Amino acid sequence: MALTAAIIVMAATFYGIVEGWTFIDAMFFSVATISTVGYGDMVPETVAGRVFPVTAANHGPPPRGAAGYRWRNAFVDSPVGKSGDASNNQATD
Repeated sequence: MALTAAIIVMAATFYGIVEGWTFIDAMFFSVATISTVGYGDMVPETVAGRVFPVTAANHGPPPRGAAGYRWRNAFVDSPVGKSGDASNNQATD
């Protein structure tokens, strides 16, 4: 949660400087972009302003949630993650 808040504030500051938006407008755009909602009512006009959302959106909650889900499936739900030894999970005849 703190990482997401830091990314939003950093993005809002960036847009305030690069695009000349007010902090509230920049914050609104940042949240819409990072959450991958993207209303489309505000559009950056500079090249830097158009490139930045590509990076910022890749660090928002949806991508981090997907990465966490893959990590959980790989380590927590794996046979090794459950028992500590994959050989214990083999069926016996």
